[in-house]
Amino acid sequence: MPVPQGRLRDARLIGNMESIGKQEKPGSLSDTPQSVALRILLVEDNIVNQKIASAMLARQGHSVVIARHGLEALDAMKNDRFDLIFMDIQMPEMDGYEATSEIRKRELETGTHIPIIAMTACAMVRDREKCMAAGMDDYITKPVQLADLEQAIARAIPLADSDAIEEPASHFERGPDIVLDVPELMERVDHDKDLLGDIVAMFVRESCRLLARIQEAIQNHDAQSLAASAHTLKGAIGNFATRAAHDAAFKLEKLGLDNSLQDAPEVYQTLEFEVDRLREALLDLCMKETE
Repeated sequence: MPVPQGRLRDARLIGNMESIGKQEKPGSLSDTPQSVALRILLVEDNIVNQKIASAMLARQGHSVVIARHGLEALDAMKNDRFDLIFMDIQMPEMDGYEATSEIRKRELETGTHIPIIAMTACAMVRDREKCMAAGMDDYITKPVQLADLEQAIARAIPLADSDAIEEPASHFERGPDIVLDVPELMERVDHDKDLLGDIVAMFVRESCRLLARIQEAIQNHDAQSLAASAHTLKGAIGNFATRAAHDAAFKLEKLGLDNSLQDAPEVYQTLEFEVDRLREALLDLCMKETE
């Protein structure tokens, strides 16, 4: 199939990201470290989510170590001590449920307990119950928000924050026609143009790679690969505001899980179009931020 015009601008987008310089910005609440600096293990396979969450935590004065899946998390814990773990659920090699179960088994021997906070795209009661049953202490929904991170840390380690503690809420309540929620995105990166450039460049590279893998999986009738790649792309898209692209990625993931690829080519066309729209919007935003 022909290459969309949006793809032709990817290289220029990445180049522009590298030219965005650091600029002074006014202080904000997120610039103020928590009263207790923690050593946090962030277990997350999506590099865009890694970048955003680790930046938010670092701005609070915390030290962050990243693991890409459960096995890496277990290895990290052999040689390091952590105060808290943020745990993604669906990951390659070992998922969040398995990793949490193994951590809890080890704690039976050591007599310790480290708070584990799930990070999930699902906000249903049954999903929370499943996290709790696996041995997790709490959960927050994706896309990750600064306030949710702060409140989850405060619930797990009360001395870390004296502000009011609220229950986590789902934030993905955007209209179908919104491509990019600029105010929310800028708030999530704390108006840091350098961080914005890094995140956008990562998303462009990842979305190109994942779209190619999804297309290849459809052509090869590889349902498992389709589900995995669509899930990863869905997670990256969730950091922005495009409901249409998120829904298309979700549909492809479900088609893969159901091993029913008959409608996959048509859904892929929708996904590719909507991702291109998102990348164009991100390019426009970055150009405005450099003016």
